[in-house]
Amino acid sequence: MNGERRLFYKIGTLCGLLGILGLMFALATRLVMGRYGLLFFISIGVTAAFWGVYLFTHLDTVIRAVRSRQAVYGTNVFIVVALALAAAVIVNVIIAQGFDKDLDLTAEKLFTLTDQTKEVLKQVKEPIKVLAFFSEDETNPRFVRMRKDAGDLLGRYEKGCKLLEIQWIDPFLDREMADKYKVEYNGTVVFEMGRRRETVTETDEQKFTNAIYKLIKGEVKKIYFLRGHDEKAPDDYDERRGYSDAREALEDQNFDVKDLYLAAVGEVPSDCAALVIAGPQKPLSDVEVKAIERYLDRGGKLFVMIDPPSDRFPKLVKLLDRWGVKVGNDLVVDRNILASYLDPRVPLVREFEYHVITKHLSPVPFSFACSVTPEDKLPDEVTVTSLAKTTSLEGVSWGETNRKEFKYDPEQDTKPPVSLAVAVEKSGPTRKAGEEASSQEQKEPQMRMVVVGDSDFASNQFFKNTGGGDLFLNSISWLTMEEDLIKIRAQKPENRDLRPITSGEARLVQLMSIFILPFLVFAAGVIVWWTRR
Repeated sequence: MNGERRLFYKIGTLCGLLGILGLMFALATRLVMGRYGLLFFISIGVTAAFWGVYLFTHLDTVIRAVRSRQAVYGTNVFIVVALALAAAVIVNVIIAQGFDKDLDLTAEKLFTLTDQTKEVLKQVKEPIKVLAFFSEDETNPRFVRMRKDAGDLLGRYEKGCKLLEIQWIDPFLDREMADKYKVEYNGTVVFEMGRRRETVTETDEQKFTNAIYKLIKGEVKKIYFLRGHDEKAPDDYDERRGYSDAREALEDQNFDVKDLYLAAVGEVPSDCAALVIAGPQKPLSDVEVKAIERYLDRGGKLFVMIDPPSDRFPKLVKLLDRWGVKVGNDLVVDRNILASYLDPRVPLVREFEYHVITKHLSPVPFSFACSVTPEDKLPDEVTVTSLAKTTSLEGVSWGETNRKEFKYDPEQDTKPPVSLAVAVEKSGPTRKAGEEASSQEQKEPQMRMVVVGDSDFASNQFFKNTGGGDLFLNSISWLTMEEDLIKIRAQKPENRDLRPITSGEARLVQLMSIFILPFLVFAAGVIVWWTRR
């Protein structure tokens, strides 16, 4: 009789172990198949049967275990752990409801709006409807990612400004709304304020901010590019010489780009917010220079990018000299390997002089540039500030005046550090003799000018992949009194992404961590327990 009991006892123990294996197998089938299939329910049924046999053969053992001191201690521990978890959940709920704050721990603050965006959002005074046209198709990973990225970014905008009303629309399901707002692409975001709209076709903070800025400002300022002297043109898409990237960036920031043939019209238009002279190859005529001079006397804004040799443009150089800007007839050289862009004749400026234009600039290459420096004696009420300089090592950096021999001559060449760009500002308007300006006019800056000894830095070759594009845009923003638009360059994150794992690899990780490793530990414990018995 005792032999039969021992046999039943061993069979019950085996059934208990098989029941555990059955439960793990049932969970594994659910994980692999992704649903509760027939095999799952069969496994659960077999597991229940095994455990039923175990309870039947080990009923006395189970009762003693429940009444034992260890069981009482275990129950107490379980209660304490449960209470601790409950307290943690309650505290977490209270914090989540009471503190709606995000903590961005990335080094580049990738999940925080830039200061520029925050300043623009502060200027929003009436509701702006944001229509996000994104597909709800969850079977397409690309669509899911696009919607998530847009949701995260728009969520930060919504927290930064309560006047933004965000509405999500599936352009494939709601064709009426898509047609109404002329949406052609999935991932389009439309910003609407009153009767005005701005459409953005990619999830990008700067484009979102520029769209909002256009709506709240309303007015469109015109930027004129001087033409007729083989200048770099905003409608030129050449990868090296063209200025099409500059034009696109200006239009993104709500500027209207126009061409100006000054020799034909004779005057700079009254609606010119800034006049750009981008690397002329032919000299300007007397008529053109005098028209520009009259424009500056009226408080105009001028952006001159002049390439060497500067003696090709005597009238333009003389005009700049009148405002305290000296354009050198030289070629800037920097032999410092860390301060040149592969060629000593292409200085790479990494650190800039203090000015609102140079705020947060990345390194800028100046290709075959001439020196542009403040004059020793400046006109009344005129301030000239150097923006970018070469290194200060004598004999390493200088402005070469003899193009036949690149050798530093301290008596003839421009001494280092060589200034490459300046900003000019007049604190009051130019007035006729005997005419006095009001106190308000004397305080407000009127004429503004930026002069750079190179025009290649803003060309398509350098505009997007160096700080040249930011220097150009910042200069335009400063000239047009739009300092709010001076771009705070978004930090580019280091590539820390891991290779996405496949669905099979993900399931293998789950099986290893949830089932296989715990089972090995459990099996080892059973073996030790059985051996000690």
